[in-house]
Amino acid sequence: MRMKYRNELRFNIIFWLVYFMYEWLANASVADEYRRYLINASAIVPVTFLASVFTVHILFKKFYLKNRKKAFWIGLILSMTVFVLARRGFNYYYVYPLYYPDAQLTMPYLFLPKMIIEAVNIYLIAGLYSVFYLIQA
Repeated sequence: MRMKYRNELRFNIIFWLVYFMYEWLANASVADEYRRYLINASAIVPVTFLASVFTVHILFKKFYLKNRKKAFWIGLILSMTVFVLARRGFNYYYVYPLYYPDAQLTMPYLFLPKMIIEAVNIYLIAGLYSVFYLIQA
């Protein structure tokens, strides 16, 4: 049991550190704005981490695997809404005023195309986390 916990901890540290470095350095190197993308990664990675851990360790394990699929889907939709709104809030109220000041004038906070983009950005990583987690489990 202790070895399983250590393996799981090691996996999580490596996975989230690699994802953080990707969000920070890959984006920063293109724009040559390391401080900006460090702040961005520092806000976005925790939201994605929480979404992934909640989806796998709570929703999947406690509902889906126990054949409570309706509760799983309701929980997934509700949690997706919360995580997407959190990420959208960071972008809309922090990123836009600093880097795209006209965006708030032309686009509402609850702009469906941006909400879909935020959901895809979060849940592609959550899906990748799920696959790696389930493979190594």
